[in-house]
Amino acid sequence: MALLENGAVLRRHEVDAQFNHSERLFPLLADLLDEAGKSWHEVTLIGVGTGPGHFNGVRIGVAAARGLSLALGIPAVGVNHFDALAHNLPHPHVVVAPTRGSLICARQSDADLPFRCSIHDLIGLMDSGMFVSGHMCKEIAAASGAIAVVQRIPLAVAIATIAGERALGAVSPPSPYYMEAPLAKPARP
Repeated sequence: MALLENGAVLRRHEVDAQFNHSERLFPLLADLLDEAGKSWHEVTLIGVGTGPGHFNGVRIGVAAARGLSLALGIPAVGVNHFDALAHNLPHPHVVVAPTRGSLICARQSDADLPFRCSIHDLIGLMDSGMFVSGHMCKEIAAASGAIAVVQRIPLAVAIATIAGERALGAVSPPSPYYMEAPLAKPARP
């Protein structure tokens, strides 16, 4: 998570929140504000990662952002993982996110829709000299002749920066970005 002011990072926390998202999120946000000497009333925009990612974590993050947006009367802007990974990435590029099982999710350019494939299939699609970032980027680059770009700025900072840019236009409330259906199914009546 990151707190930015006029594009500059005031405070940033790396959070490995595999579990207990709902219990840890608001205390961590409060700590972030306290450490920066800021209050909730000084927050003017909320940026939130919308996935793809851990199902519960994405849902909790989006719900929290929407709730804070309503409570504080400020906009909340969603940014998907692909856009955050591609932030300031040279062209042509591919960004890669992990998924369940042996498949990955990839997106070839800012305008393309993400697709699911095997790493082997993605390597076959890559051209020498393309840039690749995200999940297993070094391995994909080594096997394909592409150029690996390890995330140059933290994901939370990229999300906050993109949210700030998008907030200049009309935005709708953030919603989760899913690449695959959830494992849980609704109960049958």
